[in-house]
Amino acid sequence: MREYVEFKEIDYKENVNGYLHAGWEVIDTLKRKHFEDDHLKFIIGYPAKKKIEDLKRIIRNYEGAGFKEQLFRKIATGNNDDFNKIEEGSGSNNITTKYMNQYEETMGNTVEYSVKRNTNLPF
Repeated sequence: MREYVEFKEIDYKENVNGYLHAGWEVIDTLKRKHFEDDHLKFIIGYPAKKKIEDLKRIIRNYEGAGFKEQLFRKIATGNNDDFNKIEEGSGSNNITTKYMNQYEETMGNTVEYSVKRNTNLPF
């Protein structure tokens, strides 16, 4: 069964086509009698999968404008983590890198972040 995030009841067939073009789907039709006239109503729904695609497209637009790094920096600051001590690659994690990794996975990316290893050994 398909999942929907929004539903509408539309009265006119002409309006339905615009919604269908925008990604909505007809779920059901209702035929109602009003005196001697028959009225057809369309029950339409906006698919959850389509809404997720829409939101990911918006997020990618934000990323294209440089807001992903700003977000990660703000998250690090809020977690009292040093953003400059985070690098791409696997290794130990803190709450900020866990968030960043979840973000990338949710967006379908394969990037992984970890805390930089301390390479300043006292010899």
